[in-house]
Amino acid sequence: MSRTPDWPKPRDVLEYFDESLEIIESIPAAFPAGVPASSRYRDVSVEDVRIIAGKLKTELELQCVMSLAASIEATFQVDLRTRVRNRLNNDASNRLRRLWKQTRTMRRRIEFEQILEAWKKSIAGITRATGSLKQVLEFRHWIAHGRYWQQKSGLANLGPLEVWSRWEDVRDRIASVTEFPLE
Repeated sequence: MSRTPDWPKPRDVLEYFDESLEIIESIPAAFPAGVPASSRYRDVSVEDVRIIAGKLKTELELQCVMSLAASIEATFQVDLRTRVRNRLNNDASNRLRRLWKQTRTMRRRIEFEQILEAWKKSIAGITRATGSLKQVLEFRHWIAHGRYWQQKSGLANLGPLEVWSRWEDVRDRIASVTEFPLE
């Protein structure tokens, strides 16, 4: 598998969220003067526009949680491949390389949870942080697969800023021991 050079990093997703949120939150203030006569919203009340903007904000948050979680996973996958390719010699890199060899032999994809588990075994004091990132992954699955079942991550109304905070916690704990993420 080859990766694209412009894949969205977690910071890119967070910036997209911030920019989009600012625009959505400015819609009611710009209404109705900024609505063209041909718009389907030309006869909508300002209160209804606020309700619509609130729904847009909710969907934006869910979409960005999903994108941010996917980008965080991609960061770990890229770091894993870099460690394997460069044959780094530290506990985490060795564990990840063994995981790589084991899953490749079985012709399976390396799951994000497996990567987090390898980091958890390599770095003291990271168990709670990786567990909280695994909750984000469960929440992402719920979003990605249609939100039709009772979600069991234990999270409610998880927003992009909370996902970012959980990501930073894990990233910073790993970076305090070894260079992370590698590209």
